[in-house]
Amino acid sequence: MFSFLKQNWFRIGMLFCALLIAFSSVYYYVYLPTKTKEVSQPILQVANPETKEDLSRSAKAEEEKVNKLSTGVDLGYFKSILGEPVFVNNVGEPQDILDIYKRSEQCKNSQEQKEFIFVNNLFFVQAITNKNNAVIEYAVTTRRADFNPKFKFWNGEREVEVVLGKSNFFAAISDPPEKIDYYCGAHNFGYDEEHYFGNPGNYQSYIFANNQAGIPGSTIACAINSLQNSPTPISPDRPELKELRKKAIINTYAVTAPQVDIENLCFGIGPTYDQVRVLGK
Repeated sequence: MFSFLKQNWFRIGMLFCALLIAFSSVYYYVYLPTKTKEVSQPILQVANPETKEDLSRSAKAEEEKVNKLSTGVDLGYFKSILGEPVFVNNVGEPQDILDIYKRSEQCKNSQEQKEFIFVNNLFFVQAITNKNNAVIEYAVTTRRADFNPKFKFWNGEREVEVVLGKSNFFAAISDPPEKIDYYCGAHNFGYDEEHYFGNPGNYQSYIFANNQAGIPGSTIACAINSLQNSPTPISPDRPELKELRKKAIINTYAVTAPQVDIENLCFGIGPTYDQVRVLGK
């Protein structure tokens, strides 16, 4: 035996080296990657922020934020909830098509009101302030189909619930609105309607809108425009409007401070599309 090993030591050594190399290859290229994948896969799943559960939790937290908003408060209260605004606008800027007919005479060259646009991945918030920096109107516009915050208020007969991105105008309030505003141009569109309930509604105006910057968009403004070739509002109780309100979805909810007439606001309802679209999604 010893003689055999002595005579073939070189061959035995080469065979041993070949087996060692083969074993190493199997270990490093077959076994080890499999174990690494098993260990790392759960880590990747936990770290992924786009899981349905995480998105739902995030949306719920953001909905709680917008439901804390109120009129009559100092703008600092909005900043404490939403952070700093991305856009700050004086009257007349940005110049949107509503300037043509909506804004009242007292707004021209007025420096008493300012508009602040807060930006979130899920929504926009508009806040309009007076000369004392108090919020006299705010609007929430959803930016995602899966962000559907609920807003509730009393109209004197029942509790009204509006779900952004889901409720249509007629389902929210079947009665004709007090006023409507709309515009339909070559590139821009928008529609909003005002509801007022007196004392049961805290003497506030409630505005539902379909804003071009929000999701989903709607053709209601252009459909109304086709009823009459005029930029001025048609009668809110016109039968054709009732049918259009059943099809159009609300993506913006706004409310004014008590005793503030929507006609005295120097800005449109919600963000101006041409301004916020530069932000991307």
